[in-house]
This record gives sequence, C-alpha cells and structure tokens, in this order.
Amino acid sequence: MFSFRMKLAAIAIVLAAAVAPAHAQSTASTTATAGITVIQPISIVNNKNMNFGTFVKPSSNTTVTLSNAGVISGLTAVNTSGNAPSQAQFTITGEGGQAINITVPGTVALTGTGGSLTVTLTADSGTTGSAQVATLSGAIGSAGTKVVNVGGTVPLTATTASGAYSGTFTVTAAYQ
Repeated sequence: MFSFRMKLAAIAIVLAAAVAPAHAQSTASTTATAGITVIQPISIVNNKNMNFGTFVKPSSNTTVTLSNAGVISGLTAVNTSGNAPSQAQFTITGEGGQAINITVPGTVALTGTGGSLTVTLTADSGTTGSAQVATLSGAIGSAGTKVVNVGGTVPLTATTASGAYSGTFTVTAAYQ
C-alpha cells in the first residue's frame, strides 16, 4: 500500500498538472504569392467615316438604311464623285485575348443649312447605346484587334431641306 506521504505526493502531482496553465502558440505564419500582369494599352482608330452618299429628295416618307457592310437600301444613291456610301469603321487594338467593352451611341444628330436629321446607329458589335462585350483577337503576350463597323438609318421626307448634313459621334473601348 501506498504510504500517506506517497498518496499525498501523487495527489499533489495530479493537482499541479490540472491547474498548470496551457501554453498556447504565440505566433503563426503562412505564405502568399504576389504577382502582376502587364498588358498593352488599348487604342481605337477611325478607319473610315460614315457616309450615306447623295440622294434625290423622296416624294414620300422613306428611311434610308446604311448597313454595317456599307450597303444602301431604301433609296438609290446618286453616284457622285467622292461621295460613295460607306459604313463607319473602327479598329481597336490592345492585349490579345482580353475582354473589352465597346460603346457606340444610339443616335447621331446631323445638322445642315436646312435643319437637322437624326441617324439611328447600328453596330456589328451589338446594340448601340450601351456597352457591348467583345474579345480582342490573339492571346495574352501578343497584340489583339477587333474591327467594329457602324451603319445606320435616317428618315427622309418630301419636306427634307436640300443641303449637306453632318455630325460626329464617339465610339469608345475599354478593358473590362
């Protein structure tokens, strides 16, 4: 049998272990990876301006349509030197394979000596008036491009004043 002193010593050891403070880990660490991707700046150039051409005033209301491919419908254009119909065309360049937003306005006002006409724009990149998502050709590490063609429709009436009409519109491109 255990002697009284042995029992007392055993109890003291058990109590000392039970009330001894637990030693928590005072520090911890892990690692993280740092990185950066550098891409080419985005740019946009106007390859050609929109030109509906020259038309004889219609005898009744009609709409002239210029397709994104530069084809006229609704009226027949009069062939005049240097005034052939043409869609607007833009080339966007930047880092290949990157998603971009292309914004083409919904309309452009053309003004002239006889007043104004409103052209409703259409873009082959999607609807106009809001940003459309496209992807530049190629892959990261090389240049990429996206060509955007813009056509439109313009209403003409028997009372449309004769004269030249012009206006400007802005096409923007931005990385997503």
